[in-house]
Amino acid sequence: MNRATILALVVVCWLQAEPVRDTIRRAEQLEQAQQAAEARAVLARAAEESPDSAEALLAYAEFLDRFRDSARSGAYAKVLEALGSSGSTESRRRITRRLVLLSLVEGDLDSARKHVASYREIGGSGLEGWEAPTGSGPARDGIGSGWTEIPGFLYSFRRMAALSSDQQPRELLPALARNVITSGYRASRASESLVQTEYLQLIIQYLSQARELKQFAGANETIDVPSCDSEETARLLRILGFRLRGSCGANAVLETVNPSRAFLAIDSGFPLADLEDAYRREAAFHKPYPSSRLPVIFGEDYWLSATRRKGARPFVDTLLSDPALARLYVAMAGLHEPTAAALRREVPAERLKDFAHVLDFFGGSFEIRGGKAVVPGGERTESTWSELVGVPPANGAKFFQALIEVDDGWMAS
Repeated sequence: MNRATILALVVVCWLQAEPVRDTIRRAEQLEQAQQAAEARAVLARAAEESPDSAEALLAYAEFLDRFRDSARSGAYAKVLEALGSSGSTESRRRITRRLVLLSLVEGDLDSARKHVASYREIGGSGLEGWEAPTGSGPARDGIGSGWTEIPGFLYSFRRMAALSSDQQPRELLPALARNVITSGYRASRASESLVQTEYLQLIIQYLSQARELKQFAGANETIDVPSCDSEETARLLRILGFRLRGSCGANAVLETVNPSRAFLAIDSGFPLADLEDAYRREAAFHKPYPSSRLPVIFGEDYWLSATRRKGARPFVDTLLSDPALARLYVAMAGLHEPTAAALRREVPAERLKDFAHVLDFFGGSFEIRGGKAVVPGGERTESTWSELVGVPPANGAKFFQALIEVDDGWMAS
């Protein structure tokens, strides 16, 4: 290749790059003017029209990341694809590391493992022990666990349930259970029964909408609308609580028709702007919609055995509908781990649930060591405790069961 040819190629690349940079600058100006939807549309169009431009793709991915959009992981993956093996090693490391962190936030351990392997292949370091917070085994050391499925994106579920983005996946169900206790129910004026608060009703309604979207997505877990005037458009908009005002094309606008459903779609972060943009461009809309997995202490079956409502209800629905079960979950999550494991083995969950309030208040000070309950005063007072409780401390879990049951929990205090 002669010098003139090389110079011509450099000029062509420069001419192609300049419009992309102009587009990015325009999007930045729109974002600074608090016109985020318009900025997103500009960047999305640039990414679509320049699929080989890592610069355009990265600008779009970083925009989605700033707004915590659930599509950010997919956008970063396209940046890596555009960079290829010839791209800057430092850029590839930075983006791959970000993909690892986003996968952990979303509770997608399989993707996290894949990205960690890629990160290390290109010389990345500093992610040693990354599996410790979420792990594929126990939720906590020494305590067996299982998994439960949450429909839709973990990000959306966090938003609707008021769960901090700083919490690790293993901390989310205990935090949700605590919210159920403190904010999920209030006493009814007409009777002594508890009624659900608006907070809890919104979570339940969101889960219902998310399951409808999951059903719409089908086995390939993708919301797929081939065109604006397709049958899928009507089905999807009904689930989201919107309708299309005007005809497909430049004047297409999403209009609220069911306020409660529309509120859930907006508040949970569903990409309505992307959907509306696709209708305006008369293009197809494709959106991955996978379920999220959260670790469950002891596994789902243990907790379902504690409820008197038998049936095939999803675990998270059971937790939301039973404040006593939620309190037991919080209590067991806060216990000394060998003590929690011993109580699980030796005391029926349904029995513990009856005294979940006592276990929640005082369980943090319970400890079983070598099979024996540790009591105030040590060995010299064990005979006294045996008389008070009716079970010797040497019996460990049975001693603590009796302790929380005597005098309706006052002995534990």
